[in-house]
Amino acid sequence: MAAGLVTFALAGCSDDSGEWVAPQPGASRTPGQEAAPLSDKQKAFLEQVTAADAKAGANESALDFGRGICLDTEQGKTDAQVTRNAANRFAVDTAIAKTIVKAARTNLCEK
Repeated sequence: MAAGLVTFALAGCSDDSGEWVAPQPGASRTPGQEAAPLSDKQKAFLEQVTAADAKAGANESALDFGRGICLDTEQGKTDAQVTRNAANRFAVDTAIAKTIVKAARTNLCEK
């Protein structure tokens, strides 16, 4: 039975070649469903992230990652922890992560 559970748990983790495939950002969106328009603050956040690192700004999950920064802050994590988490989420170095954290706190996080 345990082998069956492992097989079931791994279903969908590989493509036809048997290679592991990372989940696609936004994959949970229903086909044909349009995204809600961005607010001015969301646009400003994405512009600032893109200015800091074009690849990070182009990531479909950038807004979700930014909200994660707000959540980390609300949970009382230290600036170092928030920055490290942002660096991991956006796959950037610490200096760029600090810029992204500032952009999130300015544009996305409730004050």
